[in-house]
Amino acid sequence: ALVAIPLGTVLVEEVAFRSALPALLGRAGAGTRTAIVSSATLFGLWHVAPSLTTALEDPSRDLPVWVVVAGTVVFTTAAGVGLGWLRHRSGSLLPPMLVHLATNSLGVVLLWTLTLG
Repeated sequence: ALVAIPLGTVLVEEVAFRSALPALLGRAGAGTRTAIVSSATLFGLWHVAPSLTTALEDPSRDLPVWVVVAGTVVFTTAAGVGLGWLRHRSGSLLPPMLVHLATNSLGVVLLWTLTLG
């Protein structure tokens, strides 16, 4: 978790969805808002496969698989808009990276606490 989250998740996703993709969309003529929302939507869709895997691995959930996947896509799309806005406002990739790292790390700590407690 100490390597996978910062390097395998946060760094890769932030460079792709908050730096490269919005820049490419901007060069193609998209405005800032369109670039942020488009990259955030793709960020949400990027999470379909992992959320589907998680939902299918835990058959004890009371929610249907499609609800888990849809909820994850909506949440990560909204988070992507927030992180994209933060990237735009700050002019740097560091603030959204730190927020993303904190969010993912908090999730790991909560999961670890709940499964051991």
